[in-house]
Amino acid sequence: MKKSFLLILILAAGCAGVIANERTDNGFSKKFTQKFKNCDVYIENATFNMAGTVFHDSKQILGRNGKNCEYLQVTGTANGILTVSCSFNEALSRDLYNALLIKPDYRAGINKTEEIWQKAMQNPQNCTYKRSEYYSKGFQIDPEYLPAFN
Repeated sequence: MKKSFLLILILAAGCAGVIANERTDNGFSKKFTQKFKNCDVYIENATFNMAGTVFHDSKQILGRNGKNCEYLQVTGTANGILTVSCSFNEALSRDLYNALLIKPDYRAGINKTEEIWQKAMQNPQNCTYKRSEYYSKGFQIDPEYLPAFN
C-alpha cells in the first residue's frame, strides 16, 4: 500500500496535464530542463486536479553538493505530503537531462522521460522518501487543497 501511494504521487506529479509553468509533453517545463542541465538552483510549483484530487507539486533543483546535483520534490494533497530528497551523481544527472529532451510517444502510450526519472527516483541510493499523512494528526483540511468550483 505504501509503495502504491508513493508511485501514484510521483506519477501524478510528473505526468498530469498542468498549465502552470507551461509543462511540455513529457511533464517537465522547458525552463526546468534548461536549469537542470547545469544543476542551477530553480523551483517550479504547480497545482493540478487528477481524478478529483487536488495536487500541489514543487520540483526544486537545489544546486550542486560537490559533484552531485541535489533535487527535492514535494507533492501534497489534502491527505498528506510526500517529500523526495535526491542526490544525483554526474553520470545520472546527464542521463536525467537527456531524458528531459525525449518526446513522448502517445500512440504507443510511452513516456520514456517519466520511466527514466521514476527509475532514478525509486533507487534508494539516489533518493530518500518521507511521507506524512494528515489523518494521523487529526482530520483537518487546509482550504488550499480544496478544488475551486467556479
